[in-house]
Amino acid sequence: MKKVKLVSASPGKVVCEMRVEEEHTNVFGTLHGGMTATLVDIISTAAIVCSDRGAPGVSVDMNI
Repeated sequence: MKKVKLVSASPGKVVCEMRVEEEHTNVFGTLHGGMTATLVDIISTAAIVCSDRGAPGVSVDMNI
């Protein structure tokens, strides 16, 4: 996650960017599914933390 750059954060919304490099890809040269799930999980948690709730949640079911 060191290569994910936080672009902006506001209540309930976080915008990040990351250049997909070879280390993030699968054998087909596209973003690896595990990386996709990790990005969704971590960045959505950051959005929850930036909301009125102010505390992280727990991902119990992810369908990507």
